[in-house]
Order: sequence, then structure tokens, then C-alpha cells
Amino acid sequence: MHRYLLKEEMGRWYRRDIILPIIIVGAIGLIAREILPEDSSKIIILLGVFSTFAFSFVAASLSAGHLNIMQFVRLLKTKHWDK
Repeated sequence: MHRYLLKEEMGRWYRRDIILPIIIVGAIGLIAREILPEDSSKIIILLGVFSTFAFSFVAASLSAGHLNIMQFVRLLKTKHWDK
């Protein structure tokens, strides 16, 4: 149905909700790859991978079109996160 009725919307959806988060996460991954030292302990590597994942997740969520900063803040304030 998008192909016939909402052609501009589908292109904007691809650019804003798919391509932009992929580019941002890719850039974060490349920067993390350059920053993290290769000859470090397993704990440092694990912390680096976890922090890269967390930062990439937040950046991709905020860059997607349907989740803005205020919705993200509301999500963090819910009772589910306080446990």
C-alpha cells in the first residue's frame, strides 16, 4: 500500500528510521574500535564492549524518528526501571 499511496512517506521512513540509526551506530562502532586498546585485560574489553553497546543503543533510539528525548526520559522514569 505504501508504494501507491504514501511514496514520500516510505522514503522518509527509510532515511529517518533505518538509514540514519545504522550510520550513527556504525560511526560509534568505528570510533570505539579505534579508542579501545587491543592489548588490555578481559575486564576492560568487556566494559568497552558493554559501554559501546549501551551508547549505540541510546544513540540509535534517539535518532529514530518515533522516539524523541522526552519519550526516552519518560521511559526511564517509569516504575519498571526503578526496581
